[in-house]
Amino acid sequence: MTLFARLTLGGVFLVSGLSKSFGGGRQSFRRALAGFGVPVRARPAMGFAMPALEVTAGAFLIAGLAIKATAVTLGVLLILFGAATVRVLIRGDRVDCGCFGVGATSRVGLATVIRQALLLALALVVVV
Repeated sequence: MTLFARLTLGGVFLVSGLSKSFGGGRQSFRRALAGFGVPVRARPAMGFAMPALEVTAGAFLIAGLAIKATAVTLGVLLILFGAATVRVLIRGDRVDCGCFGVGATSRVGLATVIRQALLLALALVVVV
């Protein structure tokens, strides 16, 4: 179960980070950051740092490096993502998720919250 959780979580974040790192995925992710209310000045840094962190964390989990620390880091990110998603839903904004780059645009909704909760559960399995 732990191996499944680690590889699944690592794979999801590796794919997510890579999809935001190139071409149209970069611009799509920056538009998503705007929709979530990230200040204009912070968008370039977050547009670079978030995908880099996701790729690194995903690769670490898949390779079996710093497993617990990486899973904790991703758990914290998922909690932050969840809080941002719930905030958007409460405000009633229609925002593209930006989760998997330009080819997989989807509006933030209940499915987004459920996906984040499931990924958080995987991170907890890895940590415990």
